[in-house]
Amino acid sequence: MDTRLNEALEFTDFSVAFADRKRLLKQQFQTANTHYQNGGKFTINRELINYLDNLVSKSDHPDKITAVVIDDTDNPVQIENIKNFRDTITDLYAKNCNTYYTEIQNIRKERDAKGLL
Repeated sequence: MDTRLNEALEFTDFSVAFADRKRLLKQQFQTANTHYQNGGKFTINRELINYLDNLVSKSDHPDKITAVVIDDTDNPVQIENIKNFRDTITDLYAKNCNTYYTEIQNIRKERDAKGLL
């Protein structure tokens, strides 16, 4: 019975450590997806990327688009070159997704709580 209890405790420790590490990685991902431009704070997400992509794709001169975008604090921010802004945040988002994926895969390989800490 002691062995089963010990294994259960080890599994519980592992589960708690895994959940904590995963939560921290998610917070790091969200923090890394914050971009500041023209005094505005933008959280990079698929919705923002799609919105900017629509603006660019509907324009005859995508390099010359200036638009007002609402930032995270509900302030309007004028962005001079929407195409460059979109490209910058899309690249940053992709880089952060890859990092997040790699880190999650690394913690999934761990077999004990000590390896997660």
